[in-house]
Amino acid sequence: MLLGKDCVIKAINPAFTTDALVRKVNVDRYDDRDKISTNLIESYDRLMAFASKHLWDKFYLEKDISISLRDRIAREILVNTLIHREMTSSYVAKFVIEKNKMYTENACRAQRNDLIDDPQGGTQGGTQYGTQNVVGKSFLKGDDIILRILELINKNNTISRQELATELGVSVRTIQRHIKSIDNIRYVGSGYSGHWEIRED
Repeated sequence: MLLGKDCVIKAINPAFTTDALVRKVNVDRYDDRDKISTNLIESYDRLMAFASKHLWDKFYLEKDISISLRDRIAREILVNTLIHREMTSSYVAKFVIEKNKMYTENACRAQRNDLIDDPQGGTQGGTQYGTQNVVGKSFLKGDDIILRILELINKNNTISRQELATELGVSVRTIQRHIKSIDNIRYVGSGYSGHWEIRED
């Protein structure tokens, strides 16, 4: 899968495809599209080129060094999309760029605490820059938010809902809604004296 030829990958996993879409004007279909069915290295290169073509690269300094927010954020979410994929699923992964957001869809869901990405990798780097407005809003959506909530609570079990919202670039209401959907998490105690517990099933 990493460097294989297209014919070999198609024989092993016919459904291995990533659909890159731009939906800014034609939101029902797409303005531009790249349907990618090749090895992981070439898929990454094509997805990054697609992001570079359609996303504004905001000027940003970090310790007096200019960095590309677009490339940093795109790299994080695209690597996660390609690597954290359920290979047995026929669901076509998507990378979608809209007017005010970008997001991915993938047949992958974090079910347990021990499946969360290493805090030094995964979506950590992307979330650090995600609120810097490459496309208008934080890029995180759906399962990505749940994954990051669990990751942040795993690092700091006294983190508040407001701190989670600030970290992820979403509203407190969004955080509350996603927390309610996570079966194995609960808040013990009240206020600042309480803490989160993640139950391992």
